[in-house]
Amino acid sequence: TSSLTTLTAKATTGSQKQAIQTYETAVQNAVSVRRGAYDTARQTFRSSVQAAISERRATVTIQLSTLQASVNTAISTAQASCASDPNGGPTIRAALQTSLKSARETFRSDRKADEMVGTQVKQLAAKRDASFKATNQVFQTSLSTARQALKQAFGKSNI
Repeated sequence: TSSLTTLTAKATTGSQKQAIQTYETAVQNAVSVRRGAYDTARQTFRSSVQAAISERRATVTIQLSTLQASVNTAISTAQASCASDPNGGPTIRAALQTSLKSARETFRSDRKADEMVGTQVKQLAAKRDASFKATNQVFQTSLSTARQALKQAFGKSNI
């Protein structure tokens, strides 16, 4: 603002004073647009991260429920088999171990197949950063255009 005050003091014509006001308005608008775009990009990033975390939490909860159900089913089956055939202990034990092993392997493979939140956050951060970069380019272009218009209003005099 001190440079604008100095510049205003150098303005001798009405068109130069108008150009200074136009420049000041253009800079304020560019800053406002950039700030809004940054806020939007940040908010989108944060809400997307929260959504990824919630989605991950829900997926893990489902996987754990499936594991627990499989284990409970295997135990119930073993108990029912023991009740119906008390002499088949070794066979029932082997079947229970196989069922539990299958449930664990299914759980592990499901967990490995999950997309990790960290990977999603990196992708979201890259998208946010690209938005910041594009916003900065628009901002710099706006400032450059305003600066050129101001220089043109002052002609060859030093501003």
